[in-house]
Amino acid sequence: LTEWGDHALYLALDTSRLFENYCLIRISVVFRGRAVPVVWKVIEHKSSTVAYDVYKGLLDAASRLLPMGARVVFLADRGFADTDLMKHAKALNWHYRIRIKSNFLVFYKGQWRSVDTFLLQPGDVVFLNDVLLTGQEYGPVHLALGYSPDGKEKWYVASDEPVSYETFNEYGLRFDIEENFLDDKSNGFQLEDSKIRSAEELERLCIVPAVATLYLVSQGVEVEVVERETW
Repeated sequence: LTEWGDHALYLALDTSRLFENYCLIRISVVFRGRAVPVVWKVIEHKSSTVAYDVYKGLLDAASRLLPMGARVVFLADRGFADTDLMKHAKALNWHYRIRIKSNFLVFYKGQWRSVDTFLLQPGDVVFLNDVLLTGQEYGPVHLALGYSPDGKEKWYVASDEPVSYETFNEYGLRFDIEENFLDDKSNGFQLEDSKIRSAEELERLCIVPAVATLYLVSQGVEVEVVERETW
């Protein structure tokens, strides 16, 4: 991270359940299709949904590890959609792309309405700039609303910066952390084979796949650089 340079640094926040009784909360750096863990926390919790007060300390912990002056873009799914999170990101001088729920209220053209009242057809995209969100009248924020061409999914993404098609691309980088959790579990490190039933011990154990992920990504980059130079 100290050698990150002036490239935008994308951080993704997400959770994963372990043994049905624990929840792993993690913030990772998205890099070349992978997500490298930066900070994490394990709690005894039967759901993958956690409140802002539970994970807010991770935001500050991550910020202390990032290079000074880096442009940071924070990514989170709708389970984390919270104006307190948006305020926290801005306080850290981070930009954000956060998916919001369809029942979020938006103040648009002089009236409050829920996001899902924007009647989109498959393939439609709508960009709303300088709107307010929820009963807290938080804003101004910008919204990118989209309906996938196959009609399977609607996307409502809140941003602190003016939105465009690129907003969806940036938000899409968040999915790399889901692959990271898959690597930790059934697709690689088999974290749940540890038999550990302690949040504190699981939290310590998570440093092993985190360091391994960093090492493997670093080696992959090195191999690519060498092959490109020899080619």
